[in-house]
Amino acid sequence: MSGTFLTVIIAVVVVAIMALGLSITRIRKGRDIQSDVGGNDEMKKRGLGCASHQFRTEDAALIKNNRDKINVSGCHCAENNSDSCSN
Repeated sequence: MSGTFLTVIIAVVVVAIMALGLSITRIRKGRDIQSDVGGNDEMKKRGLGCASHQFRTEDAALIKNNRDKINVSGCHCAENNSDSCSN
């Protein structure tokens, strides 16, 4: 047998074992595996969440905080630089 053929056979066997393992896990639990961080109940219990949701939450908080520092004309007057702001 050639080395390439042996490598392909080993790869197929490894993939088959992994698929069998996932199938057994699904049969034992009776549902799909919750691999997504945002939908995993155990991750939620630990306070972990989806990274994109965390970014959106932080961006919304920053926008809310910055809205208080911007006047109607759009000038950033939070810094004590009143020369650049014309009211």
